[in-house]
Amino acid sequence: MCELEPSATSLIITGAPFPPEQRLPKGVDTVKLPQLGRDVDGAQRPHRLEIGLARTRALRAGLALAAAEGFQPDVAIVDKTPCGLGNELVPTLEALERSPCRIVLGLRDVEDERDGVRRAWDD
Repeated sequence: MCELEPSATSLIITGAPFPPEQRLPKGVDTVKLPQLGRDVDGAQRPHRLEIGLARTRALRAGLALAAAEGFQPDVAIVDKTPCGLGNELVPTLEALERSPCRIVLGLRDVEDERDGVRRAWDD
């Protein structure tokens, strides 16, 4: 990326843990959303925050939207769960659609059996 356009910058918005020792290339930074997990019954819950699922999703939605609107990307790559866990990224995607930003779906290697992938995408 930087070889083609040295002034290019990227902002990664993620709910996944990002190790502090992970070195990022120049021009790349992250916004870490509060993490969600699953309880013993498989239901989603905040991983660390004690504010309830609805408030955590609202917080994730607001942070992602603020980051996207503030950063104003030319291209947004969505991956794995494009709408977010519980669709909290829909407002961000809608805002990006109203902007000149191009939205690209990036698919990684399949991580599960066919039925598992279908269940995950139906959530």
